[in-house]
Amino acid sequence: MIVRDAEPADRDAIRALVTETLAEFGLPIEPTGIDADLDDITASYQDRGGAFRVVEDDAATIVGCAGLYPLDAKRVELRKMYFRPDARGRGLARDLLIDLIERARSGGFERVELETASNLTAAIRLYQGFGFIESHGPKHSCRCDRTFALTLR
Repeated sequence: MIVRDAEPADRDAIRALVTETLAEFGLPIEPTGIDADLDDITASYQDRGGAFRVVEDDAATIVGCAGLYPLDAKRVELRKMYFRPDARGRGLARDLLIDLIERARSGGFERVELETASNLTAAIRLYQGFGFIESHGPKHSCRCDRTFALTLR
């Protein structure tokens, strides 16, 4: 498995991964809302000072992804952290989260925020294991009912 920056050519594979994972958990995709960032990942993430990373298997198939979406100079939002079912339970999400937290730190961000849905229990356990604390912050997506934050400094 390798972790690398997403490229424009990855757009369709990332969109499929996000859409399929959301459907698996009974959650809607919001193509004109919170998921509009998938139309141009480079502009939505990298060009704004964030990052979008993908995890590839040995066959160069994207099996996971996640991004850091800058909210302002000090806060970044963890978005789109999804993995294919056959890639779960292998520590890949943990490795990707370590990578993204380090990127947030090195980018000068002081806080990582995220929104999630209560039925994504494995993800919530992962976030809490890294020290994310439920923040009861504003939600930007109709599919999310919980918010968490991690202070980096």
